[in-house]
Parts: sequence; structure tokens; C-alpha cells
Amino acid sequence: MSAATPLLAVKDLNVSFFTHVGEVKAIRGVDIHVNAGETVGIVGESGSGKSVTSLAILRLLPYPGRVISGSVTFRGENLLEKSAGSMRALRGDEISMVFQDPMTSLNPVFTIGEQIVEALAVHNKKKSAGEAKAKAIEMLNLVGIPDAVSRFGAYPHEFSGGMRQRAMIAMALVCEPSLLIADEPTTALDVTIQAQILELMTNLREKTGASIILITHDLAVVSETCSRIIVMYGGQIMEEAPAAELFENPLHPYTKGLMRCIPRHTGAARERLVPIPGTPPDLLKPPSGCPFVERCGQAMMMCLDRRPAFYGESGHGEHSGHSEHRASCWRLDPEAPK
Repeated sequence: MSAATPLLAVKDLNVSFFTHVGEVKAIRGVDIHVNAGETVGIVGESGSGKSVTSLAILRLLPYPGRVISGSVTFRGENLLEKSAGSMRALRGDEISMVFQDPMTSLNPVFTIGEQIVEALAVHNKKKSAGEAKAKAIEMLNLVGIPDAVSRFGAYPHEFSGGMRQRAMIAMALVCEPSLLIADEPTTALDVTIQAQILELMTNLREKTGASIILITHDLAVVSETCSRIIVMYGGQIMEEAPAAELFENPLHPYTKGLMRCIPRHTGAARERLVPIPGTPPDLLKPPSGCPFVERCGQAMMMCLDRRPAFYGESGHGEHSGHSEHRASCWRLDPEAPK
């Protein structure tokens, strides 16, 4: 794999759930790339398609979900074409995932140490029982769990929420994966623990060199953690940019709306939070144009029936490839009404 080749490349991904009331088009034409050693944030409100995208990458879509079309290329191989056995070998070894709720993700009848050791055994890491235990304790130390030797034998219910999340990260990293997908890793944690988990993930990336996809609904979470941010809405990508540039100069009306929902202080005055009006689109009958059209105060007639191209700050349309800062909005077209 050359230096210019992404570690992970998702191309034109389309995912649907075939329910008793019809086809829910959860993901529509999503393109994502992750470079080696990079931390990419995927943000958007609930139902935007963030978690479904991550599950599709690992081929863990729950029934009745199905990938309709597209490709997911990891280290030059299309994961959608690999056998079920090959995918089982890859999950947890080359690509690991930290799920939203650590309490339901951990088995309550096995100790934390046993579950970390099991991850090594499943992937045939040639280690003796003593070596496997030592590796598990090393990982518990790495993620900042105090007194790791004694906590190795503790059960999940004996850990706090933050400690369980750290244990999940230790389990995900024990096989030294190239890519870690963290789905809402700070949900239900208090602010202090959130900051510790985010700092931990940043430090782990620097120590292990793993790439990270951080999925969240909270822009504040990714503001200092990620090098690049992808904004999703209605199963599509609305905007993609380097983190600092996104916060300094958001281009899409949806991104700007999310920014107005972040509490902040400006000098002595406090800014009032401005919620985004309306509700997300019905993906049983998704709009043929921009998915944000019904909630956008700048919508034009063409937004209703034509999906916007991707434009950069220069205003040049991009139908393929990636720019540093791109957004899917007709207002960025140089010929759009001012």
C-alpha cells in the first residue's frame, strides 16, 4: 500500500433496511477515506447514518439491513467480497470497534481479564496463558485502569462506567489493530470522564499508530480530537473538512445549524442556543434533492429535486475525489442566487 493510498476507502456506499412497511434507505452514496495514523470524526444527529456506516464497514449490519451497492476497501481488499470466515478473522484483529454501551457489550459472567484474553485467543495469537494474561494487564495499564493486576479478575459490574469504557478500549486494542472504530465512546459518561476517554484515545493513537474513526453526535467531542471531520445527515455526507477549518468556516447550512447548538461564551455575554427547526427526513421516502431542504432557511427550488454536487470554497463542483474542504450544497455554486 503506497503512502497515497488510504488505509480505508468507502466508495458510493448504499445501505437499506427492508422492513414490513417498506425499504428504509439508511445510507445513500457515502464516500469516506481514512489515512494511516489519522483520526476522523463522523458527526450528525441521531438517525443520520453514522453507526450504520460503521456496521456496514465491518459487515455487522443487523437484520433486515443489507448493503445494496458500493465498496469498502481496506488495505487494497474489498471487504464486501470477503468470506464470512475471513471477516471474522479480520474483526478485532485488523479492525476493532468500541460499541456505544460498554455494560451491554461486556459479558457479565466473565471477568474483564478473561474477556481481554479471549480476544487474543480468538485471533490465534500464539501466546501461553501467562503471556496472554501479561498482555491483558499491559493493556489495562495502557488505558489507565489503576491496580490493573487485581482489576484483571474483576467483573464488569464492579467497574464504573468510565472504567468499563476503558476496558472495552483495552479489549479492542489488545490485538494491535490498524483501525479502531469508536461509536459514541463518551455517551452517558460525565464531562470529566468524557475528557479522560478522549485524551486516552489521542494518546493511544500516538503510541500505537492506529487510525481512528470517532462517531458522535457532539461536535464539541471531535473539535480537539480529530484531524478531519465528516458531517452526515439523512444518510448522506453534507460536509467534510479539516477540523480547524470546519469550525472556523462551516460551509453547509446544516453544519452551521449544528454550530449554533454548541454552548459557548463570548466575553461577558452568553449566546442563546438556536435549535434547528423541523425533523429529519423520512428515509422510507427520502427526498430526491438535498435531505436538509425541509429544514433549511436558504433552500431554493432546485434543492427539492436535485441532489447537490460537492463544492469547495472556490465554488468548483466536485463529483468525484476528495478536496480538503467540500460541502454538498447548491448555494456554493458560483451561479446560485446571492
